[in-house]
Amino acid sequence: MPSATSTFLPALRPSRARGVAAPRARAVSRRSVRASRQLLDDAEDAVLVLDGGLQVIDANAAAIVLLDDGERLRLRHRRLFAQHPDEDAKLQALLRLIVLKRENVE
Repeated sequence: MPSATSTFLPALRPSRARGVAAPRARAVSRRSVRASRQLLDDAEDAVLVLDGGLQVIDANAAAIVLLDDGERLRLRHRRLFAQHPDEDAKLQALLRLIVLKRENVE
């Protein structure tokens, strides 16, 4: 089984803004990506960033160690799963609830 490090996207990509403001938009986007990356790197606890489809798009070093261990959590097709079925059912329910709450806020 591939490690979490080999299956996960290492960084968020800057937006592909077009037009006159494109260079400025790219610069702002790069700064935003660097700031986000710094926040992840500075966190001592495991931090995973998931997109709206619940795919892991970024993680810090502590999270990668946790996923590479594979004892309790793992990635499959960039999705987070718990090793044991009962724990996975609870994890998936929690992740769906987070998405629903986020959609209600937006």
